[in-house]
Amino acid sequence: MHIGIVAYDFPPLNSGGSQRPYYLARYLKAQNIKITVFAPNLEHYPSEDLNYEVDLNFFNETRIIRTNIKKNRFWDTVSKSYYFNIIDNLGPMWRAELMGAVTAEHSVYPFDYLLFTCPPFSLADLGVVVSNKVGVPLILDMRDAWSLWVTAPFASYFHYQALRKLENKVLKKAKWVMHTSSQHKRDWLRVHPGLDTEKFIFVPNGFLEFNRSTLTDSSRIRIFYSGGFYYNPESGNQLRKPWYKRKPYRYFQYVPRVEDWKYRSPFFFFSIVQQLLKGHPYLRDSLEIRFAGKKPDWFDDMVKGFELRSIVVHLGFINKDQVNKEMAEADYFLLTSAKVNSGRDYSIAGKTFEYFSYKKPIIGVVCDGEQKDVLERSGMALILDPDQVEAGSEQLRKFLLNNKLSPNYEFINQFKVPNNYSELMERINL
Repeated sequence: MHIGIVAYDFPPLNSGGSQRPYYLARYLKAQNIKITVFAPNLEHYPSEDLNYEVDLNFFNETRIIRTNIKKNRFWDTVSKSYYFNIIDNLGPMWRAELMGAVTAEHSVYPFDYLLFTCPPFSLADLGVVVSNKVGVPLILDMRDAWSLWVTAPFASYFHYQALRKLENKVLKKAKWVMHTSSQHKRDWLRVHPGLDTEKFIFVPNGFLEFNRSTLTDSSRIRIFYSGGFYYNPESGNQLRKPWYKRKPYRYFQYVPRVEDWKYRSPFFFFSIVQQLLKGHPYLRDSLEIRFAGKKPDWFDDMVKGFELRSIVVHLGFINKDQVNKEMAEADYFLLTSAKVNSGRDYSIAGKTFEYFSYKKPIIGVVCDGEQKDVLERSGMALILDPDQVEAGSEQLRKFLLNNKLSPNYEFINQFKVPNNYSELMERINL
């Protein structure tokens, strides 16, 4: 069997989307499946982001074809236009080079499946085009929602419907669609009620192995968070504003559902910690909250606003080995989630499973949704309601003093590679 994996995010690119296709390719190769990975040339990424060091034996033994992405002034202009664009520009600009590379490889070593991993979401549409051209079944790996990825308003209702129609087309054309949570699938079936439910495959993110902790000489309790927040204050304000309070040129903006990404930021956790320190100021000398990832513009002001500068450290963007070191030395991990008004959040942060691998307590400041459900079922987390600051501060105090856990390893083990690929392997081995 020969599977082609098309991924914009792939090591050595250090991004939230690189680990999933790498783990998958590595596992499939171990099952004696021939794997060819298609990814862009490295010069298309910022050089400072190319620091994800992985198993070099995999790279030596696996065919990885890197191609150019042709810059196009038209598509570049369109992609930056709010009103003449519903999708990113990667697909149109990569199409010619990728099509040529896939076609050439297929002529020598025919593919049984082509797997396109998204986002960027334009790769889903490109996947349909390429798979039709070479006559090979398409597997779509949808790490996130698409039409319901609402971090900012759509330009209008018609923009949303155009995107929903495109999403419906690619989901129908794909042989199988990989999703990362049960809510993810339910959301799709609500937006696209005519879809065949049998084409969906549950393939959660996962971890390779359980890791050891490292003792440090620090006298402080370390709470660690890795990754981004997807929160932009201006976009968040636009999501919540009624149309009549917007500027006239924004009257026709449309929001299919309101997602409050401020809840994904550390705002509510900081609020709980501030309340905790007001009642128990002696704890200030005992806590250290550490963050790693690209630091948003608003971060320092948020820390200052909660008077937490003496206990919050942001390390900036660091490589994978440094992140692993931070996780090994941490005492607690932090997780947050977005809030969906009158609904449930579908997302489970990929870092969740890395946290599980260290068998350490997790502080989950989370709203209703899959992230909360997974943490509760794991037995590894304290769940704090972000809207109950005073109660949350007392719960946190007790947890820091006595964090007895009852890990549910039967549940957690389903996310350990290769267990998380069981549904996918059942399908491709038919």
